[in-house]
Amino acid sequence: VQRALREELRAAGGDPKRDPKNDPKNAPNSGVPNWGVPKRVPEGVPNEGVPNGVPKRVPEAARPLPELLGALPLLKAAIKETLRLYPVGITVQRYPATDVVLHNYRVPKGTLCQVALYAMGRCPDVFPQPERYDPWRWLGKDDTV
Repeated sequence: VQRALREELRAAGGDPKRDPKNDPKNAPNSGVPNWGVPKRVPEGVPNEGVPNGVPKRVPEAARPLPELLGALPLLKAAIKETLRLYPVGITVQRYPATDVVLHNYRVPKGTLCQVALYAMGRCPDVFPQPERYDPWRWLGKDDTV
């Protein structure tokens, strides 16, 4: 996975080894635990879907980040999978603007609803094999890497 991500980044016109902005020593300390960064991809991560050739759809590296991520689907999927396993926050909280029904429960508008991110990211009803690092779960059948 790491090799495929490096190839995808190089194809996009960037080289993480040469760019001082990608040096961890230059990263600002936000005070938020960054659990996903020091982890290595576990052994046994499937390599099916890793491209034989990485697309060269990003001619210059100075593109806006959302556009760049759109051209690097495996990188975007790896970021999503890392945040699923190691969420930055504890919960997501919302107040519905209208009355809603969730699993046959009526929730009046303005009621605080929250989701525990760590627990949701490991729920086998939502994510098959939830303890397994699998960025391909985020790629659709039409995504090419």
